[in-house]
Amino acid sequence: METTTRHEVEVDTRIGAAYADFLAATHDAAKGTDPKTLPEWDAFLAADTDYTGWNRYYAVPGGHIHSDMNCSTCNRVNSQTGQWTRTTFAWITDLSGLTADDVIAAYGPTLCTVCFPNAPVETTAKVKIADPVQEALTARNERKIAEAQARYEAAITPELDALVVAFHVASEAHNAAGAPGLGSDLYKTARNAYAALADKMPKGFNWSRRVKDLGLR
Repeated sequence: METTTRHEVEVDTRIGAAYADFLAATHDAAKGTDPKTLPEWDAFLAADTDYTGWNRYYAVPGGHIHSDMNCSTCNRVNSQTGQWTRTTFAWITDLSGLTADDVIAAYGPTLCTVCFPNAPVETTAKVKIADPVQEALTARNERKIAEAQARYEAAITPELDALVVAFHVASEAHNAAGAPGLGSDLYKTARNAYAALADKMPKGFNWSRRVKDLGLR
C-alpha cells in the first residue's frame, strides 16, 4: 500500500475533528433540531474548505467503509417507521489520499460495494469501529479538560500563589478560632485576604485546588 502524504492526513484529521464536534453538538441538541442549523455544522463546512479533492474514507457503526458520506446506502428513511435516519461516520484519516485500489487491497469485503464497485463480495465481513457519536463526546470532553488545565497552569504566578497562601493562612486562623463573628479581626483579615486574591484571580480559577497543589491542605 502506498504511503498517504502527511498533508492529506493532517488536514483531514483537523477537518474530521470539526465533524466530530458537529456529531457531539447534534447529540446535545433538542429533539427535532435540524443538525445543519447548528453552528458546529457551519464550523465543519468552514474547515472543509481546506479539502482539495483527494480520496477519503469513512466507516459506519457495525457496517462498511465508504468513500462518500452521501452514499445511497446511508442516511435513509426507515421503511417500518418512516423516520429519517442520519448515518454517523468515523473518518479513517490515515487512509486519506490513498487510491481506491490500495484500500480494496487492504480491506476487501469490508468495503461498501456501492462506493467500491470493484470490491470483493465473497464474504460479508464488516469493519468494527466504536460509535462515532460516543467517540466525539469523549474527544470533546477530553479536549475541554485539557483546555481547562492549560488555562489553570497559565494563570499561576508567584504573585497569585502568594495571595492564595495569604488567604488560606487567614482562613485557617479564623476557623481555628471557632469562626468568630463578622466584627472580629480574624474575620476581617480573612475577608480582606480573599478580596485581594479575587482582585488578581482570573475568572474561574480554582484557588481551592491551588491550595491542595501547594501542599497546604
